[in-house]
Amino acid sequence: QPAQIEALEQMRRLRPADTTIAADLSARYFEQGLILRNGGNFHEAQAIFSKTLAITPTFAAARQEQSLLEAYLRGVQNHQQARWAQAVADFESIYSQNPAYPYVDEILYSSWYNLGLFKLNQNDPQAALTAFQRAAEVLPAGLEAAQKIAEVEILLTPPTPAPTVTPAPQPTARPTPLPPDLQKRVVVDISEQRTYLYEGDTLVYTFIVSTGEPGRDTAVGNFEILDKIPMAYASTWNLDMPYWLGIYWSGPLENGFHALPTVRHTGYTLWDGYLGQRVSYGCIILSLADAETLYNWVAIGTPVTVQW
Repeated sequence: QPAQIEALEQMRRLRPADTTIAADLSARYFEQGLILRNGGNFHEAQAIFSKTLAITPTFAAARQEQSLLEAYLRGVQNHQQARWAQAVADFESIYSQNPAYPYVDEILYSSWYNLGLFKLNQNDPQAALTAFQRAAEVLPAGLEAAQKIAEVEILLTPPTPAPTVTPAPQPTARPTPLPPDLQKRVVVDISEQRTYLYEGDTLVYTFIVSTGEPGRDTAVGNFEILDKIPMAYASTWNLDMPYWLGIYWSGPLENGFHALPTVRHTGYTLWDGYLGQRVSYGCIILSLADAETLYNWVAIGTPVTVQW
């Protein structure tokens, strides 16, 4: 295919007015675009379809493929920025035209599933149920959506609670304090979107971070490292979070430090390129390298101050 295209391109340079050569070249471009699209090389395919249309603007199939590609790339961007409703709209537009479009069923499932989690977190179980049901329609093998449907249906029609016995609280072991001469501390400055690591009064690291978006603000106060998990999973948001360091509880959820998270169904990195801006759901987000450094540097009990 590339050799045929190269030969036709040379012929067209020699005979630019030959409509037969132009038509043949645009057809070869279109075929190459489909190959690239089917292989998941969407940006390369977009460039090839543009070449097709530059030669033959009336090529209807190429124009449709270009339109679908634009919707897909726009949807991916919305998906990566956690704009779930917009991602759903983009991928539904593709799915309605071509359900067999590469990867669209999986990423549409992920978008609906994450929209359901978002609605559930907003205390809108009916909207969440609708989202999970649509996810299950798109990808019947998606067991997570089926499980969430069952959970939300129970939530909407709760059974009569049985009496329970609350166990007596058990004393919580406290970590052994670090010696004063080795004391480490972490300072998060929301106004600067920076995290500073100190040993005593000596600044040893400075990291660019992203704290909670307005309305999901990272709490201000004095905390400490409560737990360390190499790869945590946030079921509330369907996110894998590398180098998790919990620092405080906000209701039933724990907030803390972690690297840029990935959406479990698709592997897309959330908020990539947005470090230094308030975009998270309340946690303090770092690059993968900085999160690993912080994870290895602190211990359970290291004090953390979050301030403006």
